[in-house]
Amino acid sequence: MDLLEHRDKKSTTRHPWETARFELMLKLLYKDHILSSSNNIADIGCGDTYIVNSLSNLFPEKKYIAIDSAFSLEDIEYFNSKTKSHNISLLRNIENIKPEQNIDLILLMDVIEHIEFEEDFLRLLLTNNFISNNTKFLITVPAFNSLFSDHDKHLKHYRRYSLKELKKVVKSAGFEIQYSGYFFSSLLFIRVVQKINESFYGSKEQKGLNNKEYNKKTALIAKTFLLLDFGITNLLNKIGLKIPGLSTYVICTKSAQ
Repeated sequence: MDLLEHRDKKSTTRHPWETARFELMLKLLYKDHILSSSNNIADIGCGDTYIVNSLSNLFPEKKYIAIDSAFSLEDIEYFNSKTKSHNISLLRNIENIKPEQNIDLILLMDVIEHIEFEEDFLRLLLTNNFISNNTKFLITVPAFNSLFSDHDKHLKHYRRYSLKELKKVVKSAGFEIQYSGYFFSSLLFIRVVQKINESFYGSKEQKGLNNKEYNKKTALIAKTFLLLDFGITNLLNKIGLKIPGLSTYVICTKSAQ
């Protein structure tokens, strides 16, 4: 969860979008044993540390670095007090990662849309000594700039991306793409309707993911539906049919050139 949303949080139940996204992230990273072969994992733009804590619960033998430039000292103290693991380091800046550390996997989960000059950021990221040609990256972003809405403005997004646009940015920054696709296709129609309503009736007060309390049973059903959605689109993706969704992703490495 974005730190902005965390600070507005009222619900004690995770939004099904967030829990489903975590599980589909695991499915994507099972490709080519990416996750199992990664001992040092960095989550850049980690928000409220949900991902690294969830990974640590599943894989306590690995080491994790959670980085977010929006961390206050109070945030770091709070999240450190909540974590049960000693294998998670919380940092405010990428520069605080020790150069001799070898990072096997870097997560950029809905991050680069928050950065004005994202290509420069990605290019600079690749110059760090803790990144090798074997370091894997998972990058996810919200899809389709035509759906840019007041919700994006509330979250301080600069843009959204088509898969083609994301791949262009990533390649230009010096990455080599291994896998790519969309996910959460069923949510695309809902967002289109929301965008149309916003155009006709104006904007409404924007709220974070967990701004209201969710029924756990309903949240589980919604999460299961989203995972089924991903399973279908991922299967179609394997046979060359890229069905558009509300989010898009790439798995990539540093280009050998």
